[in-house]
Amino acid sequence: MKRSLFVLLAAVLLTALLPARTAGSGGGFEFYDETRRTFSPVSCREVTVLLDGTELASPLPGLLTGGRVLVPLRALAEALGAEVVWDGAQRRAILSTADTTLILPL
Repeated sequence: MKRSLFVLLAAVLLTALLPARTAGSGGGFEFYDETRRTFSPVSCREVTVLLDGTELASPLPGLLTGGRVLVPLRALAEALGAEVVWDGAQRRAILSTADTTLILPL
């Protein structure tokens, strides 16, 4: 359990909790800029996310951009056995296991 929690916390440090969407039919990604309140295109490339040597099943790919790896947090947390809840009113993600709760404000 400690290893799983460590992996989860490490992933959180590597994860940006920014809303993202695909950029039209031409591909690419856009991230939401809170300051400008608009989506902006980002130069990135897709990477495969592995968990214990197995590719992580996720509707979104991992991304490498600006020297950072962005991973789909919900897919990673659920693969590690955590329950993930989005609290839209307070704009935060709540990840829970039997003995740990992690609250990530956006």
